[in-house]
Amino acid sequence: MTDMDVTGIGADDRVLSENTVPPSSAAHAMPEVQVVTEEDMELEADFDDVYSDWCDGDGTSGSDSENDDDLTSLSDNIANWAVSFGISIVALTALLSILHVTHPNLPKDGRTLLKTKTHYAIQEKAGGNYHHFGILSSLKTTMSKYAKTLAEGMTLGLQINIDGLPLFKSSTVQLWPILGLLVTIPMKEPVVIGAYCGPKKPSSATEFLSDFVNELQELEAGFCFGDKNLKIELHTSPFYTYPFSSDRMNIFVVNDASDELKSVEVSALRQKCVALPYRDGFVAIPLLH
Repeated sequence: MTDMDVTGIGADDRVLSENTVPPSSAAHAMPEVQVVTEEDMELEADFDDVYSDWCDGDGTSGSDSENDDDLTSLSDNIANWAVSFGISIVALTALLSILHVTHPNLPKDGRTLLKTKTHYAIQEKAGGNYHHFGILSSLKTTMSKYAKTLAEGMTLGLQINIDGLPLFKSSTVQLWPILGLLVTIPMKEPVVIGAYCGPKKPSSATEFLSDFVNELQELEAGFCFGDKNLKIELHTSPFYTYPFSSDRMNIFVVNDASDELKSVEVSALRQKCVALPYRDGFVAIPLLH
């Protein structure tokens, strides 16, 4: 009886069978397919746009004679990126420390890169010291984030809050910041527009808020932001919205009201109202006579 009779395969066929890789092995495995979604393509396109701003026209860093210009361009790009995406000074400084290894001429501190002011104009007013950071200056970073969503002639609602807080237990020194928040765009955290510090609360609300009021009046008249004309106005919250909004009856929630007696021009009066305590503020209800 031959090998063919016993095993059912010849000797040559048996050798071939032993050295043949099974179809289920890696040699015959189907190659992995990577699925690319539309979101991945958009992210890659955004990365290409950002990266192209960091390079020359041909994607190279240029010759040695252009190193200074490249460094300036890199610094400007990093600064613009930090402002556009609201990067904190701490995070920006950490990034610069990493880049400093290959770019030793870059500044080590984020404040140096952004040319952040370290000296402030302090005014003596209302019985203490005051510095006005500015409405537009404080909101510029947030507005830059949503620049594409801002329409021509758009009016942005500004909500403010003013409250005092003691700085030390053993002292009467108080800090009174003017906090602002834009309600027209999704702004999560308020910014400091102005800050007062003194042994007690400001002796004159008119003097304390003079810089804020003057700038707000200019912004209410309109200003240019990029290529668009915008306005900023104070926002007042309605007391209720059902069955209709209370602002139709001129009833609003007021975050801050002064109990100081003062005289104003008759032309500046809009209407008389009574302020009733409500939560952390007041409800302003107009008088009918």
